[in-house]
Formats: sequence, C-alpha cells, structure tokens
Amino acid sequence: MVGPVRDLADLDQLEGRILALHSVEAVTVMAFEGRDVLVKIEIERPLPLASMLRTELGRPVESCRLVEGRIVVTFAEPEPTR
Repeated sequence: MVGPVRDLADLDQLEGRILALHSVEAVTVMAFEGRDVLVKIEIERPLPLASMLRTELGRPVESCRLVEGRIVVTFAEPEPTR
C-alpha cells in the first residue's frame, strides 16, 4: 500500500521508480483505496524492499511498516505554502 498518491501522473512516476529498483521484475496496481494504492511488487530474489522503498520513491516518507503481511508506505504531506 502506497499513499497518498496525488494523481495518475504521480502514480506513473511511483511505478517507474519501483520498477527501477534492482531485482524488481514487475509492479501491478491491484486496487485504489481513497488516495492510497495497493500495488503488487514482484521481485526476482529476496531484498530489503522496505528500506529501498523508504529511500528511492522520490518523496519524503512519513512511515514504512509491515501491516498484516503488507508493506505500507505513507508519504509525508507537503508543508503548506505561505
């Protein structure tokens, strides 16, 4: 689960960043839950996926945790501009 996702262009960019990770073979969008997206990530071998997602998605990550067998990545909301 990844979110919040701002729009489809943001989702495309996130998919591309995940696919660019070493050993990731495929990324499939499984479901939308509000502004969050459930994605299935297929990997060719075991790797530290949670730590890779935390650093490689191109946006500040508020949390990255394991919940019921799923990695849940929550992005930090941008600071409001003044």
